[in-house]
Amino acid sequence: MSLKKLYEIEFGGELSFAEAQKTNEELSLVSLKDIPKDQLSNVREYIEAAFAADSIMAEQIQPLTELLEHLRAYA
Repeated sequence: MSLKKLYEIEFGGELSFAEAQKTNEELSLVSLKDIPKDQLSNVREYIEAAFAADSIMAEQIQPLTELLEHLRAYA
């Protein structure tokens, strides 16, 4: 559900702290092919912002770093 909300707020909006944590958890379990092509930049920007805000749990750092690298390479 949280990824759907992230996709919906592509052009502005906010996620609550709880929604952001759930989104981070869900994103840490997906691969690039699981993300709709029209959402790749949105997800990349979200992950970059999450890292900048230091809001990623320790166990999510590696999978989100790898996903971010794939997103950057795809662009």
